Amino acid sequence: MRSAMLLAALVLALDAGPAAAWWTPPRTSCGSALGSATGLPVAAEGGFCGAGLARCRPHQCCSQEGVCQTAACPSTCQCEFSGRRSQCPGSMLLTNVPTPVAPPAGPCGDGVATCPGAQCCSVLGFCTNQCAQWPVDPKHSGPKSKCWTPKTTTRHYRLELKWSVGAPDGFQRALITVNGQMPGPTLRANVGDRLIITVVNKLPANTTIHWHGILQRGTNIMDGVPGVTQVALKPFATQIYDFVASMPGAYWYHSHFKGQYIDGLRGAMVIRDPRRPRFPAEADMQLTDWYHTPAAKLMKEYLTPASQGNEPVPITALMNGIGQGSCTSNCGRYAVLPAAPGNCSLPGTRIRIYNQAAFAWFTVRIDGHRMMVMALDGLPVNVSQPLRAIRINAGQRVTVAVCPDASHPAGKPAWIRAEMEQFVFATDAQYPLVLGVLQYGELTAQPRQLPTTKPDAVVPSQLLASGVAGAVSEYSLKPVSWESPPAATERLLLNLSMYNDPDTNWAHFSPGGNISMSIPPKNGGRAVPSIVQALLGRTPLPPNSNFGYNTYFLKPGAVVDIIINNFDTGEHPLHLHGHWFWVMAQGLPNAGTWNPSIPLNPTPILRDTATVNEGSYMVLRFVASNRGVWIFHCHIDWHLGAGLALVFAYV
Repeated sequence: MRSAMLLAALVLALDAGPAAAWWTPPRTSCGSALGSATGLPVAAEGGFCGAGLARCRPHQCCSQEGVCQTAACPSTCQCEFSGRRSQCPGSMLLTNVPTPVAPPAGPCGDGVATCPGAQCCSVLGFCTNQCAQWPVDPKHSGPKSKCWTPKTTTRHYRLELKWSVGAPDGFQRALITVNGQMPGPTLRANVGDRLIITVVNKLPANTTIHWHGILQRGTNIMDGVPGVTQVALKPFATQIYDFVASMPGAYWYHSHFKGQYIDGLRGAMVIRDPRRPRFPAEADMQLTDWYHTPAAKLMKEYLTPASQGNEPVPITALMNGIGQGSCTSNCGRYAVLPAAPGNCSLPGTRIRIYNQAAFAWFTVRIDGHRMMVMALDGLPVNVSQPLRAIRINAGQRVTVAVCPDASHPAGKPAWIRAEMEQFVFATDAQYPLVLGVLQYGELTAQPRQLPTTKPDAVVPSQLLASGVAGAVSEYSLKPVSWESPPAATERLLLNLSMYNDPDTNWAHFSPGGNISMSIPPKNGGRAVPSIVQALLGRTPLPPNSNFGYNTYFLKPGAVVDIIINNFDTGEHPLHLHGHWFWVMAQGLPNAGTWNPSIPLNPTPILRDTATVNEGSYMVLRFVASNRGVWIFHCHIDWHLGAGLALVFAYV
């Protein structure tokens, strides 16, 4: 796909120009916040401290860099994790900022604004009249609002990460397991629940866990991005992630460290809205591409000129950790998904489809059945027409209701076919198809009976896809809870291109220069803090050279349009942490660059991961109402490893 490349360049131009210097918020005194953190262990002297880690001993301060100080307290420190008898003078927190009253339908949230009158503050960060539809932020909703407040609980999970040996497709290799399985266990909660997740790192390498699609409102440091929101979790250490499941839907978790999720460190998350009825049969379909060589070796080779910019091509694909392509032993295994009788007027089966691939774009079909789209990336849409096939890109999720054709024998199983699209690869994958079984009746670990069904022909009008002429575009679907997005107050232009470099393969993403998102572990012999620590502690970041932090500043409450022109010959699934965005416009492949005469979608969908097609454009709009530092990156993991990312910061 990408011949002759790979320095990927994303050139960013802000209408108002990026901030020229590091901006720091005013310092606040600790007051009653001093030592207020509870439920955390007490750190050793000089140990690590902070959210999800530990609190310091009574006389010690927790520095902004997350270390308990045994000597004099620094000029700023983390109040709630410092000892109650310490001399912590105050901190630069992403909290306790005055909030004015928002205009109707305007941005809202901590440090942004409070909604007026009867409007509720959606957890997506804008004031809305649809208080019963959206999970809301009661603290910043209007005084006359009647917000829906869910009944919640606290759920505890423990995830143990380690290398194991397995043969998910019949070829034995080393892989990373979570609690002894790959993919990891599915985490389940109701909307509004607090999740306390203890991660035990038994890997001989650093790691972090990112909770893909979880907004992390007010818990930016739980986002799990090394060098951005936290220092990586060290080998054989433990970390606690503590956050609220603020939106119902289908999400997933994965390592955000050096391609580890390619080797298996990933799993699904399901957040339910208890007001919504369950289907008689519900299932999760986790799809991924699969390699026989460890990701670290493949990444190292990819980032050299010898690769000619061609991403590693997977051998085969897995469904719920099972494949058939390379099978020489332990053959005949299939993922089994439950089904219940129904029809397209009253379907009995709901399936949440996750593309957890490093690179592949999947097309999913079920013989003798049709699928009706119910949600994209977790957010409900008006149910689509019955479709024969669903195309889904890396990082995305699609929830469908499944109904059998009248000609399908009642109660009989059917093949599920998930196929990697070969056109995105430089050379064809050896085994692009993975099979699963849709099984009616009692659910068993392996099929009671193998299907005899044949694949249905698919014409474009029966395909959901964002880049196929004549197909049903996912961006033409209408959200269930729809209100016009607020008008943009700021515009950013991203020009994305891939090009040759004689020395190395890096991806570039910056204004007026070529700067890869690459955070070095040390600067001048000193450990480099994460971006959030530097922001809070007034620690200067190392200057950008060819590699750097690539951080750009927004105003809290800004409504931002990101205009992306893709000059590359391949598509890019782009993911924004901590926010959902409206997809205001998306061009078909080779549609050229964006121009203002192109109309914006008046009823745009919301997503957290969207695809800009090759040689085309996309316009995304989001509200900067979730203060913190948030990475925006390509979810082709090879491109992220090459630096195709930047960070938005606002406090």
